[in-house]
Amino acid sequence: MTVNITTRLKIGDVNGLTTFTDRLAGINVNQPIRMSRASQHQAVITLSNNDGALTPNAGGTYSNTDWFAQVVQLEVSTDGGTSYARLFAGIITNFELRDNGTNSTVEMIAHDWLQFLGRATSSISV
Repeated sequence: MTVNITTRLKIGDVNGLTTFTDRLAGINVNQPIRMSRASQHQAVITLSNNDGALTPNAGGTYSNTDWFAQVVQLEVSTDGGTSYARLFAGIITNFELRDNGTNSTVEMIAHDWLQFLGRATSSISV
């Protein structure tokens, strides 16, 4: 029996998500499991940028996007894309443009909500 896995990548903010699956050049999702405690998950996503659309301040489609205000959703399907399950959801924490003169890519690192939970400040009185 052959199982075909389909991946879908969406990036966006409170205004909505945009599908970036056609730009997807690589994914590495690190989801460690630690006994008796929650783990921090990370995804490294490489996107094709040969058209320059993702290059900040270059006049492309997404050149004015604040990448550090975007969320990432990685979803997978085993039935040819009829239904998807979420593999990873997180916030972009690093955005690096790589251009060797022939190929241009963007590498994004995203972390899940646990990465930011400890940074929140609040006052709770009981």
